Amino acid sequence: MLTRLYWSTVSVSNRIERTFVSLWGKELTGPIIVFGIVYLILCWVMVSGWRDEYRRHRLDKTGIVVQATVTHSVPRSGKVPAELKYEYRTVSGTLFPGSRFVSTGTQRSHPPGSIVRVKYLPDVPDFSRIEMRRDGFWRAIQWIGLFVITFMVLTIAVPVGWGVVTGRIFKGGPIFKRGAN
Repeated sequence: MLTRLYWSTVSVSNRIERTFVSLWGKELTGPIIVFGIVYLILCWVMVSGWRDEYRRHRLDKTGIVVQATVTHSVPRSGKVPAELKYEYRTVSGTLFPGSRFVSTGTQRSHPPGSIVRVKYLPDVPDFSRIEMRRDGFWRAIQWIGLFVITFMVLTIAVPVGWGVVTGRIFKGGPIFKRGAN
């Protein structure tokens, strides 16, 4: 069974490689496949980040605020930030666990057994967040990071990819010629 699966996978892989070689030639096939895989991974990361950002936006607009009890307080160790673990009951009475990375000062001021305010989504009750004042700062940092990554892709990966596709990189020619318009 496993050998049949292995050989069918190899057969599909060989067919894909032959298709790429027939389209772009032997020297461009590898870089184009690698560029495609990297592109798909970046798309997956961005879509999953957008999904979380959408949930955060919905949490701000339609979230329900309840009281939660801190169950465990994990102090900072090395580069790992402090963490608060908590439990909260939804309006329907179901108990859900949650956790959040916090500053050391916040972690010290909330020992196990203390009460914190938690906001959760009614339709996704396991998606929750401790209500804190500095959420906007970290959200801004995430958006700045997204713009930096997008800028890097547009200014580095796109010209390099275009140079690979047009054959200006692997055939010895420069990508941009000085003085040429």
